[in-house]
Amino acid sequence: MINLKIVISALALSALAASAPTLGRSFSINQVPINVSRVHPAAEYARVYLRHGVNVPHHVALAARSPHADSVPAYPYPHDVLYRSPVKVGNDILLLALDTSSADLWVKTKFSPRAGTHVYDQSTGTLLPYHHWQIRYSDGGIAGGDVYKDIVKIGDITSYEQGVETLLYLHTSHSLLTDGLDGVVGLAFPSLNTVLPTPQGTFYENVKLNLLTPVFAASLKHHAPGSFDFGFIDHTKHTGGILYKHVDPTRGYWNISCDGYAIGGGAITFDEPFYAVIDTTGSLVLLKESIVNMYYGNIRSAFYSLEHEIPGTPLCYGGLQKSPHDDYGILGVMLLKTQYVIFDARSGRPPRVGFSKQRPPV
Repeated sequence: MINLKIVISALALSALAASAPTLGRSFSINQVPINVSRVHPAAEYARVYLRHGVNVPHHVALAARSPHADSVPAYPYPHDVLYRSPVKVGNDILLLALDTSSADLWVKTKFSPRAGTHVYDQSTGTLLPYHHWQIRYSDGGIAGGDVYKDIVKIGDITSYEQGVETLLYLHTSHSLLTDGLDGVVGLAFPSLNTVLPTPQGTFYENVKLNLLTPVFAASLKHHAPGSFDFGFIDHTKHTGGILYKHVDPTRGYWNISCDGYAIGGGAITFDEPFYAVIDTTGSLVLLKESIVNMYYGNIRSAFYSLEHEIPGTPLCYGGLQKSPHDDYGILGVMLLKTQYVIFDARSGRPPRVGFSKQRPPV
């Protein structure tokens, strides 16, 4: 089989040689290593067909759908309030948040408010006429815009007909949405997708059948890059067994029931079971007020906010706070940084989430 990297390198060298002056001159070309993603030949062949609007032959489509598995880094924002991963949308590499509590894949373009240096060029996609999306945020803000179909790639995993929502308006006080992100990849259940009139499938839903194992997993780190794994469970990233909890997807979230809780070295309390949403973009753990009060009641130095003019860093905030929802809490990054978390919504069984303690760094 011809090595694709060698062919591309040879073409690049011939182009350089053709463009260089040759009359009475000499030149040298230095070899440099090139880091490239793994190439799936059938997938690249199918990509050419799709780009030119031609139906992909059945045998090529089958080969392109052979099982995949890959991992993508998750880089922490300051204070671990968010993690961003490189995602290829069309021809552009963007830093997007992989979010298990939403189901929209939205990105910024050059027409977006507060667009950064990395934006999506929607000319590579196909506009869906009369389609629109709009999300409402907890601060009362809204975001929305147009909808395209394009190729989206996370690591070596490709969704060829992915709904890509472009940001045309954004009204929010959330600085991360305005300045810290190129967009979001929603990984919750498709029922949460906001596109109208035809909701779009999530990236996970669209690639699930092509994954080696139809799961994805999060391994977020404290002040260090973590990872998201697609298509496999990386047993080198956790220690001990995996505890699975069934998910109630009724509201579209990865929503689990928690049987009880323990504070410090105390006994487990089973008289207050609760539901909680697994949220890879929420920095805090939000629980029932009674649980939060009991926790801080065991910390003698805990107090409500006070203002003091003293030197030093002004940021000091408890990672456990009261949930704004009466019927469920939120398990955010504060907890997830300690766990290897597996999201499993394969066909033929109820969806579930698995937890295992992260393996300490070597």
